[in-house]
Amino acid sequence: MSVASSTLAAHQVPASLPLAVQVGFSGVRHLIPEGQKLTDNGRVAFVQGVFSQLRDVLEALPSQLDLGEQHFLVGISQVAIGADQLFSRAVGELGWGHRVFLPQARAEYLGASGSEGADFSPEQAEAARELLDAPHVIEEVVVTAAATRRDRFHETNVAILDEVDALVCLRVADRDGHPGGTLAIFERARKLRRAVFELVLSVDASGHPLLKSTFHPAVDRLGHTVPVAPTLPISVPAVSPPMTLAQPSSCANWPDHVVMAEALKTVASTESKARQSTFKWAAAVVVGTHVVATLLALMVITGVTLPFGLPPVAFLGLEVVLLMVGFATHQWVHHVRGPEHWAMARLCAEVGRSVRAYGKLPGSLRFLLALPVPQSLTPLLRTFMVLHLRQVRHLPAGRWSEEIERYRIARLTLPEHGQIDYYRGKQHTATWQAQLVTVLFQCMSTLAITAILMKLGLKAVDLSLPQFINALGLFAVLAPVAAVGALSFTAALDIEARKHTFSQMFEFVEQQSRALAIVGSAGEAAASAAQTESRLLGEIVTWYSRRAYTSVA
Repeated sequence: MSVASSTLAAHQVPASLPLAVQVGFSGVRHLIPEGQKLTDNGRVAFVQGVFSQLRDVLEALPSQLDLGEQHFLVGISQVAIGADQLFSRAVGELGWGHRVFLPQARAEYLGASGSEGADFSPEQAEAARELLDAPHVIEEVVVTAAATRRDRFHETNVAILDEVDALVCLRVADRDGHPGGTLAIFERARKLRRAVFELVLSVDASGHPLLKSTFHPAVDRLGHTVPVAPTLPISVPAVSPPMTLAQPSSCANWPDHVVMAEALKTVASTESKARQSTFKWAAAVVVGTHVVATLLALMVITGVTLPFGLPPVAFLGLEVVLLMVGFATHQWVHHVRGPEHWAMARLCAEVGRSVRAYGKLPGSLRFLLALPVPQSLTPLLRTFMVLHLRQVRHLPAGRWSEEIERYRIARLTLPEHGQIDYYRGKQHTATWQAQLVTVLFQCMSTLAITAILMKLGLKAVDLSLPQFINALGLFAVLAPVAAVGALSFTAALDIEARKHTFSQMFEFVEQQSRALAIVGSAGEAAASAAQTESRLLGEIVTWYSRRAYTSVA
């Protein structure tokens, strides 16, 4: 689904990473307008004329959609007789990739019948098979399990529209549409305010086909035009040098998704660590300055003898400076959107790590799009999915067994680098950090209670120890502040949530390692790896939702 929106546009920039632009297509099955009586050669010439004009329309799409060099095109359609097959041929000639969405498995689809008879003649079915086996077809997938013919075609249209940035519809002038047909998907796209190229086929005075194109731009809820070209949020780390496609002549020249994922992971991990360090430093400054400023104020108020013989005004001045530093640091963190950029950098690093780990396993990276990631990151995830589809489409059938074992070792069990050791270590660290904070809170609270009771006791017996009593008053106020500061720092660093999350994830990856070791088919291997990555990446997405828009408490 297109993710561009006017609310995101102000926060987005052109991407250096390749981004897929998906163009859906739906067209009529019978291209010859009613009343046209043509010979066999005339019919071939007419269809070829339609094909040439359709190809020209598709070839002009990059400029019409204002695409850049980093964008590459992918078509999505069925391979029904008529316009669908022309679209697939044009996509192949233009070097696009083609994802084929079917309402039934191939054999049933090519052998299906409707009210007008068989959907495909033997020759048309063979032509469809040739297209499905062509190098530019990167996916052939059944997208519905509906029982009725009408619902199957309707749900296939919905699946196509849900995936694309723009839709191309080819219909014949003055011809009514059928349920689940081209007119239905066109009207649905318009109701959803999606970008649509409406192609209306008619016949000119010479009897030649005439294809009139009308572009209906995508609009937001206020009626403003929304750009179709996918972008990335500015907080996505820039990969240098840019991994652009330089407008490849064929989808065979698309970049390797594993190499691209490794580049993203390396850059994003470095940025994430730097931003995390900056945030920890800022949190320590904000909490520390306020605790020390409180101490200085109490020393002046309680009349405790001040060190170095400094006058009270000097301590009050230092208190003001500390409070200003803490306040400025807090405001700076919000102004530069530190937590948001840190969270996005880490999320990008984990996406790169996940895609790299999945590698060339069979199946699809569709699980990436099922996660509740920020909408602005969807173009990148969709691009990884498309590149992976092209990589694995024609791999040897038995490749899955070695790939799943490579995946299990590299992703989970590898000493020091696998997720089992990672979560074991993180669980241990978060546990002792949480325990340390708990002990500190308990000690400070106990100290405050003790100081108050001692102060009350000394006053009750009327002992003349003013300096000692003042010191007890100082501890009675400062200790609770220190206790709250410890809790605030803990909340800022998310320690308690991390402890529970790491414990659960450690149990999961250990169990998943055992499951991956005994998979028995390519489908199970793909499903098990996808389940693993969904959980691992889902943990980061959950963390992102907590972290991105919080700051120092």
